[in-house]
Amino acid sequence: MTDFFYLQEIKAAIKKLGNSRLLYKNGITALGGFTPYTSYEDMTSASFLSNSNKEIPIAIRFSGTFGPDGLSDTIRDIKAASLRLYTEEGAFDIVAHSIDLSDLDLKYIPQIITAFREFYNNKAFDDKYLWDLVKENPEQLGIVIRFFSDICTVKSYRFINFYGINEYILKNEYGIESIGKFIISPTDEAKTIDRKEAEFYAGFEPGIVTRDIIEAINNNNQCDFNLVFKTNSGELYSLGKLWLEEIADNDFNNKFYINPLNTVNGIELSRERDKLLAIAYCI
Repeated sequence: MTDFFYLQEIKAAIKKLGNSRLLYKNGITALGGFTPYTSYEDMTSASFLSNSNKEIPIAIRFSGTFGPDGLSDTIRDIKAASLRLYTEEGAFDIVAHSIDLSDLDLKYIPQIITAFREFYNNKAFDDKYLWDLVKENPEQLGIVIRFFSDICTVKSYRFINFYGINEYILKNEYGIESIGKFIISPTDEAKTIDRKEAEFYAGFEPGIVTRDIIEAINNNNQCDFNLVFKTNSGELYSLGKLWLEEIADNDFNNKFYINPLNTVNGIELSRERDKLLAIAYCI
């Protein structure tokens, strides 16, 4: 019952914004494709993972998470990747972030959103709001510490590891299950920049992260990712290649919202917590 009230708090916060997004405001969407490296029929009955010769279309929206409209690209923020795979069975959607938020408790979401909003609304980016959050909820210390690390200052979306927030069950035709989370991993080494470099680009070239991915795609430079599944026992399965080949127009980008409740046969959200968390993202 308490989860219902947390969802109502999130819904109320969104209504105050009118038609604006609550999160993931500054973003750019790229279109491309996905093909598995091999058949994973032994792991899941999901058809898009069963044929290594088959390509399916994808859309992926890169953005900050908490930052407001107009924030410079390199200003500290948790980066996000919102991925949709257009499978034969329908859309399969994954929300992922540049730091692992998979253990985030639903009840803290309204407080976290409020704390980060206050942080960005203050022109000096006063971090007292975030440390007040930790003081009231010590469980959130890990998120705040990682937020202030170099993980959250980058100058390219192409070199970020994005960690899925939801836990999934992959089930094969015999009912055998594998439980874990998806990771969207660059095919090259992940790269960050330090605080001083981030501050320089914020003033000198505030749109550098967005420009980088546009130029990479237009010039046919490397713009590929691996879709990885990490089981709860620590096994890593590199499922297939995600490649980007076109930047979506502004109309598509502005209207592109994903819904983590979109799953396909052979893949399902594993816990009630994940279903509620998914609802929180699409209220």
